[in-house]
Amino acid sequence: MEQFKLSARMKPAVTLTHDDLAAISVLLMKPVTTKEELLVAITVQNTVTVEGVPITLEPRLLQRLKSRCLDKPNFPRWLAETVTRQLHDYCGW
Repeated sequence: MEQFKLSARMKPAVTLTHDDLAAISVLLMKPVTTKEELLVAITVQNTVTVEGVPITLEPRLLQRLKSRCLDKPNFPRWLAETVTRQLHDYCGW
């Protein structure tokens, strides 16, 4: 997995309370109680797999993709269709 570098403007530490972790667990629909679980959950949320090849999307890219999906409840289907369409275009199909 590619590591994202901290810029000089970013603070290297974030403190989360138990309530923060509980809220994150609700959003991710998965229990998160440790830093490691949080990192894994975020990576899984930002990863698309094609033929067993994991493709991790930057959080900002994923956020922008979600903003372009007009049918929010069906985002996974929309994402799959969009990726397929773009790959077809790339291959000249």
